[in-house]
Amino acid sequence: MNNTINKKQKSIVPILTDHLKKYPLMKIQDIYKLIYQAAMGPEHLIADKADAYNRFFNELDKINEFYFQSVYENIDPEDKVVRINLGPFKFNNGNPEALFEAFYQTSRTFSPKIENMQLYCKQVYCLAADKKLPFNLKEIQSLFREKASQNFPAVHHSDVYRKSYHPAYRLIDKNRFHVLY
Repeated sequence: MNNTINKKQKSIVPILTDHLKKYPLMKIQDIYKLIYQAAMGPEHLIADKADAYNRFFNELDKINEFYFQSVYENIDPEDKVVRINLGPFKFNNGNPEALFEAFYQTSRTFSPKIENMQLYCKQVYCLAADKKLPFNLKEIQSLFREKASQNFPAVHHSDVYRKSYHPAYRLIDKNRFHVLY
């Protein structure tokens, strides 16, 4: 296996490295989720706008504190999609209606890119082969190949990640961030 990453390609490596520093208890499933969101966006989250709206506001209402996150985190090597962390967003007086609309519009306009998902999987394989991840290559390949055979479905965060970091966020087009405050 060629363990080099083409410098001309957009690389998930700096983003993944940053996330592993911020969230050292990430599991392989969480790495997959991160690269999935970067490549495929939020389209899997909205089947029904009214239901998504209600789920969003119920989740936002339950947030009483936030952890060490910033309001937004870059997750996309193409610099198009960001995670808006709901805790810091809420406690910095963000506009929830604007966030929901930005999330909804992003889900409708974002174009999922299977080729990016495949590229990011290969980049993760390179990191694992070079022993730059806390997981072995075979474990990563096993999960990623299983998901590839299922046409790259969305997944939830691992139990460890959920219990440790309490993720609550929405993905939006970075160009919509300015309307949130």
